[in-house]
Amino acid sequence: MEGDAQAEAVFATADLRLKSLEDFAESQVLWSRLFGPPCPLLIACGNATVDVMCTVEANELEKLGLSPGTEAAGLSEARKQELVDFAQSQDATVVAGGSAMNTVRVASWSGGDHIRAAFIGAVGMDEHGKLLEEALHEAGVVPLLKRISQSHTGICGCLVDAGTRDRTLSVIRGASGLLDPAWIEQPDVSSLIREASVVYITSFVLTTQPRIAAVELLIENGLKSGACLAVNLSSAGLISKVHSVLQRLLPRATFVFGNQFELRAWGRHLSWSGSDTDMAAELASMLRPGGMAVVTAGASPTIVAQTDAGVQVFPVPPIPPEDVVDTNGAGDAFVGGFLAAFLMNTSKEECARSPWSTWVHRGHQCAADILRQQGCTIPCRENGMACTCVRSSSLLLQANLPAPEAHFQSDTLVFHPAKQATQAGGRKLLRQTTIITRLSAATPE
Repeated sequence: MEGDAQAEAVFATADLRLKSLEDFAESQVLWSRLFGPPCPLLIACGNATVDVMCTVEANELEKLGLSPGTEAAGLSEARKQELVDFAQSQDATVVAGGSAMNTVRVASWSGGDHIRAAFIGAVGMDEHGKLLEEALHEAGVVPLLKRISQSHTGICGCLVDAGTRDRTLSVIRGASGLLDPAWIEQPDVSSLIREASVVYITSFVLTTQPRIAAVELLIENGLKSGACLAVNLSSAGLISKVHSVLQRLLPRATFVFGNQFELRAWGRHLSWSGSDTDMAAELASMLRPGGMAVVTAGASPTIVAQTDAGVQVFPVPPIPPEDVVDTNGAGDAFVGGFLAAFLMNTSKEECARSPWSTWVHRGHQCAADILRQQGCTIPCRENGMACTCVRSSSLLLQANLPAPEAHFQSDTLVFHPAKQATQAGGRKLLRQTTIITRLSAATPE
């Protein structure tokens, strides 16, 4: 590969010589010598879908038999297709979506160079699949995508109420429904799973047997290597379909997320009674020791219940109604911010006060940011995402792209912009990124 000699000369240490950029990107030894232990890794698994977003009046939703702020998960495939077709017939915008994808993209954006992130899913070999891969790259997430030629990328019709800005969702799984255990066993996928600090799954992938088997294998391999498990209830309409699988998984989970409607649907299934805080405590009791149930409720307070520490309630900072573009992806963004904060090193003082408050506060911040965007569009920051040269080169290699041109100095920090990487068709794969390179080895003569 062009540039190998320069990379070898710059990044080699006295007793470690690299033969290729691939060696450089994959070498945990080199990472440890230059930067210390690798950053914690979040691996998310879920449906990879694009969101086809359109704005509708409340009476149109009513005619369609829908309620604002809900998912059509319990409807027939034919009915869901009708709703997706309706969204596509409108003046619609197509953006990257998928609940787990939204979460991992926000987590990577929020955590910056303090965490690593990867996403496992399946897409078709089409333009929508390319769009999703690009969105992952732009957020600094390694895409572990199974590409399927015989099916299209999943599509979510997202109908936004013109008055309340609440979204109503209808998903056609397409290729995302064809994830299987064989993909989890692929070398590139299995090697990253062994490095995971957190494995995150949504209940949307628990509706077919091959995907259940894939998720269970992912969890088994991740937990065997020391990862903790985070699960999302995902949709009130799904609870009746996925409850038996969730009841197997929750005793192994450290975190379970959901909103108040999903919590109540779960409670009805198990004949629970009482308030949301009572049911959140019941849900937490189903987790592993020390596990935590986190229940959001839009603008109402967020409930956090832990198996051995009781229940706390956290107010949501208000957002001016005129700032809200739509609610699509806000709950996913909360989970992304929460998990990023959990994975990042917080100060001892913060942890002494309450690590919960730090994690929840970051979740609220990320949800507020996404509420101000159309769908789960990652907001741009003035200086872009900061990341180490190791991480950036790894991502570029995953994308089959050349490493960025660099300017090196010894024993200092060097800031330089990565080139905007593109592929055929002119789509931007990576936004301009500030790369921070720390070199302790001598530069080439």
